Amino acid sequence: MLHYIDEETPGKELGNLIQGMPFKEYLTLEKYIHSSDIKKLDQSISHLLNKEEFEETPALKLGTLGHFIVNPGSEVENFDATYMVMPKVDRRTKQGRQLHDDCEAKAKADGKILITQEDYTKVIKWRDKVFNDPMTENVFKNSKGVNEISGFFNHPEISGIRGAIRVDKLLEDKKIAIDFKTAVSAHPVAFKYAIKKFRYDIQAAWYIDGLKALTGDDYDFLFVVLEKSSPNNVQVYRLSEKDINSARDDIYNLLENYKTYVRAPEAKKKTMTGYFSGIKTISLTD
Repeated sequence: MLHYIDEETPGKELGNLIQGMPFKEYLTLEKYIHSSDIKKLDQSISHLLNKEEFEETPALKLGTLGHFIVNPGSEVENFDATYMVMPKVDRRTKQGRQLHDDCEAKAKADGKILITQEDYTKVIKWRDKVFNDPMTENVFKNSKGVNEISGFFNHPEISGIRGAIRVDKLLEDKKIAIDFKTAVSAHPVAFKYAIKKFRYDIQAAWYIDGLKALTGDDYDFLFVVLEKSSPNNVQVYRLSEKDINSARDDIYNLLENYKTYVRAPEAKKKTMTGYFSGIKTISLTD
């Protein structure tokens, strides 16, 4: 269950931007609300109450590897300490199966993440596209800004709420925050659909307000979107101020509703966790 009660003792990370915090530590710190939590509330309170612990799916694992490769700096310099590339083997043969098993055992013993040669080749192609794009080359290839920086803040508008953000790339001198995303298509129509489907507008508003609370500055929030497959187009987007304000309203209403749920008697809580309470008439012709 989310923690938001003011009386709870905050950690020393509150009010700070922290570089180098492991992603899993960032996700599992208690007493903080993430934009992903708010997205679940946008579905229903039950979605939040029943959220599963972080589990890295193959698609998410590939996306994480893409972030690692595209954001050069201290983390990428430690690539060999973090990842192990599986050579291409034919597991139909006894020799191939043995080599595969040996690699898995070594990666586990060394505490490394095992990736396939195909995935490694793919993300290297991603990196080259980002590094050679005129809009993103200077930021990513030349390591401008700070990578993977986490922040923990008291929400300025919603009492009792402590928020967490993790910015892929923070350009403090230019007051720009960048979120790197991979997508099936980076076309404007396709990404607009993705924004609505995955509520990226909630993420953008949450991060803008979090950075304002932490730094006192107004940051521009940009999405750098890379297509996963050929031609691997790279496009940069920002949301309109109208959309950001609309997402802020949604965030406020969702969190205030959740606070009401937390404070409600048990009998009342049972009516608040679904999509609606009571009976709803549906018209297929409206």
